[in-house]
Amino acid sequence: MISMNRSSPLSLMEAFNKFDKTFSRYEASESQTEFKAEPSLNTVIERNIKSEQKAWEHSVCITYQNFLTPKDSETSLDEEALLKSYKLFKALTSVCEEYSDSDVFVQELKIASPVSLRERYLNGNAFVYLRYWFFREAKIEDYVPVILLDKNKKNYLDFVSRESYKESAIEKSIKQVIEKHFYGEQK
Repeated sequence: MISMNRSSPLSLMEAFNKFDKTFSRYEASESQTEFKAEPSLNTVIERNIKSEQKAWEHSVCITYQNFLTPKDSETSLDEEALLKSYKLFKALTSVCEEYSDSDVFVQELKIASPVSLRERYLNGNAFVYLRYWFFREAKIEDYVPVILLDKNKKNYLDFVSRESYKESAIEKSIKQVIEKHFYGEQK
């Protein structure tokens, strides 16, 4: 407690100055201290989504790279088989167009190919990568290769016109990543 006698105005002034110095140090230290708040739930979720997206894109790039420069003979053979199948399809459709009429025509065209029998193309998205390799690297864009199942439950390779083919959402996503990372475009 500060006494109020005649000699105290100086003491009161000293006390005030001392308080002012102490308060100034407190303010200075408070401005230097950064308080790190916990990130919000939305921020954490956003970071997780971005991290998962980055990992998925990396996986897409590694998978497609294997079709660009195959590390196994099976992928190379599949690319060759797909090209041979396409050439056979084009030759047969050309012959059919030339020699068919309303009475005589080819009713069904099924191409047997090792590609249509491989488990990795029947389950999962591996065929999407082979198909995209077919478009971009073999530069064949008029028809889309598809694997179909006949009434006897046997797989065969077919080609449908590019205009009539509808890409799935996953195909579009894979295509965007491939375009971005390998061809510098986004289609």
